[in-house]
Formats: sequence, C-alpha cells, structure tokens
Amino acid sequence: MNLKNNFISILQEALEQGIFEVIVILDTDRKQNLTDVLMNMRAICGVTIVSVLHPAERIGEEIERTIIKIKFTSGATPLKAFMLNLKDQVLKFKEVEDFRIKKLVDILQQKKRKKFKKNIFKR
Repeated sequence: MNLKNNFISILQEALEQGIFEVIVILDTDRKQNLTDVLMNMRAICGVTIVSVLHPAERIGEEIERTIIKIKFTSGATPLKAFMLNLKDQVLKFKEVEDFRIKKLVDILQQKKRKKFKKNIFKR
C-alpha cells in the first residue's frame, strides 16, 4: 500500500468512527489558571479541540463558570463510555469543581443534513 492509499484509508477510518462535539458547563477554582485546565483537557486521548464559548463568570467566592466546546472522536470506544470517561478524567483535575455536558452533536451527521437541505432547495 503506498503512502497516498494509506493516508486515504486512515481518513476514511476516522470519518467512520465519527466526530462529535459537546457543549459543557465547567466550574473551576478561581485561584487556578483556566488555560492550564483547558490544556489538560486537550491532552485527553480522543479530544481534538477545546474552545471557550463564553468566558468565565464568577459564581461564588472561589468558583467560576465557563461554557466550553469540546470536539472529539471516540475511536473504538462506544460514545456513552467515552463521554463518561471524559467526564471522570476532567473531574480528577484538582482545579475542576464540576463538569456538566449540556449538548452532544454528531458533526458529520449535522453536515450531511445541511448538505441534504441545501440540495433540496436547489431543485
């Protein structure tokens, strides 16, 4: 198998596994650096992008709340198991007080629906 075919094979495998996005409410210790928490999340296997949707707001004397978006691929792990593992790993960070998943989106399915809608309106 040449390099081009190998690359295409890897891409197809990744697409078949799915790319997902979760919107999360993250509560952290105000004394700790939020950037460090986000960097630690990016180091979790399967996580590809972590971005802030709404900046941190103080919700208590020592707690701040941030709304973030995490994109990931679950690989061979079932989606529910991956999300539970993600939550468990993040809650182990000493800076994190709470981690609540509010929304899950299958990115590839969403793109397919948009493309299908676009094609319908072209007719």
